[in-house]
Amino acid sequence: MSAPLRVLHAIRSDGFSGVEQFVLRLARTQSADGHAVHVIGGDPPRMRPSLHEAGVAHTPAARTIEVLRAVRDLAGDVDVVNTHMTAADVGTVAALATRRRARRPVVVATCH
Repeated sequence: MSAPLRVLHAIRSDGFSGVEQFVLRLARTQSADGHAVHVIGGDPPRMRPSLHEAGVAHTPAARTIEVLRAVRDLAGDVDVVNTHMTAADVGTVAALATRRRARRPVVVATCH
């Protein structure tokens, strides 16, 4: 296995539907595989216990501006930002726009 990655998943949501459940499963699996994972967004009461059990940090983000702020604050400590849905794409691009290219994490947009 290669070196562990520091992964940040971003979704603008306070719900717990299909996309949020996908992010939850993916984050738990990545953590179990030895990666350091943090999730932005999703319904805190439904997601946080399962994420914390797996060693995954969680930051609520029901609005795009909250995604932007969280990504901006956490981007320096991650290798990859995986966005889920358009609002998270927009918030992430805006958050990273002012970072120097060499200091930006890789961004992967997952279309659901």
